[in-house]
Amino acid sequence: MCFGKSVPKKNNSFCKSIPKNCEFYNIFKQFKQTFKKFWEDNEREVKFYFRLTVGIVLDLYHRLDKELQGEDKDLAEKFITNSGKRKSCKLKQNLRNICGYDGIGRFGGNNGLNICKLRSKCAEYVSNGEITDDHVFGVTLIGDRTSKRIRQKMNIGLNDEQIIDYMQNVWLEKNIWLWISIGITKNENKRLNKAGKNKHTLGEKLNLKHYEDANISEIIIKK
Repeated sequence: MCFGKSVPKKNNSFCKSIPKNCEFYNIFKQFKQTFKKFWEDNEREVKFYFRLTVGIVLDLYHRLDKELQGEDKDLAEKFITNSGKRKSCKLKQNLRNICGYDGIGRFGGNNGLNICKLRSKCAEYVSNGEITDDHVFGVTLIGDRTSKRIRQKMNIGLNDEQIIDYMQNVWLEKNIWLWISIGITKNENKRLNKAGKNKHTLGEKLNLKHYEDANISEIIIKK
């Protein structure tokens, strides 16, 4: 596959997909300029990593479409069918790694985008060894949201190069906030896992309902 070139576009779309009537937006306003500076300094490299990610997802979907028409159709259907308590499937598990952890390369990973120094209040009173970074919106949700947009563009007939161009030059700048992480204590992370990291919708997470349910302390910006 021939990947499209990153073409920086100066506009006012930075993080525009965050609803203004949610709790997360109230926090985001406080560190927007720091985050925007990160984007301006690293846009070319972030887009490079993301461009590769979109190409991988496209290849995966093309392969799956072929497999769903072949002699192993039953295995392909099992690969994309949700099951179990978490209502997950192998496709979602692959996409959480491809897009969620690795979608923006070295800027994401296990730590997520932690450049804005977001912390739970409790994390201010423990050693660094007792703090872990948590993707605010979860890598599964990131994978799902990113891949669904790619699939939508495939379904309306865009070719791979058009999709790559759209995802890196339009979608990413509006949605880079999805990779933001905060520092919470290890005990808070245990409570979050117990409460169920993937049971909340994006709307609920934007209002920090998952943190409320896990009794995570107030989110602050470390000075």
